[in-house]
Amino acid sequence: MIKTLVVPSMATGYLTILKYAHCSEMKKITWLLRKRHATFKESGRPNRPPVCVTCTAPISKVKGHTCKLCSGYLCRSCRVQRKVAIVGLAGFLDQHKVTFCGRCLQQVREMSPLEIAKEYAAGVAKQTISYASIDSSVSSSMYIWPVKGRFDASWTKQDQILKQKNKNQKRPNVNVALWEATKDKIAVAMALYLVSATLTLLQPFLIKAILEKLNPVTSSPT
Repeated sequence: MIKTLVVPSMATGYLTILKYAHCSEMKKITWLLRKRHATFKESGRPNRPPVCVTCTAPISKVKGHTCKLCSGYLCRSCRVQRKVAIVGLAGFLDQHKVTFCGRCLQQVREMSPLEIAKEYAAGVAKQTISYASIDSSVSSSMYIWPVKGRFDASWTKQDQILKQKNKNQKRPNVNVALWEATKDKIAVAMALYLVSATLTLLQPFLIKAILEKLNPVTSSPT
């Protein structure tokens, strides 16, 4: 009975940790994509040599893939793809595969969520911008938090309508931003507490099972 109740709870706790970690990584990636997009729009993309930024193997510019954060070339073995959620103008959520290098993903993992939370709290309403540079086969738009006052001159009438609707939305709450920054740590602490409580409950049964394995009861012949 206890095993039936405890095992699903443990599995749910472990899956919850993985879900929060994945959501945190995706938010950081989206934030960095927006930052790099604004930088490339002002100064242009850097001219990288046609070698893999990870293993330094020579790559053809035609067949090679590039990291969407650092614009470095990547070979087929070193490229890492992540599915990034993109919200289109019609309001539908789509997922597109985006290529990254291992160095940029490591930078994403080491980033503090506080910096993103501060910008989230200080930002204006959500806006949609065209992000055609994500991939040559992807030309869509995504909801992000751009720098105040930066708009794309090529917006359509639908973009202007969405912009007017977003202006009427309330400013984000600081408490919500702080929760976004600390919920990962809270989830890990809750999971550790759940594991500790589960082991405490199962300790007598585990000891009994170990003793039965070490000292099997043999039936005496009649």
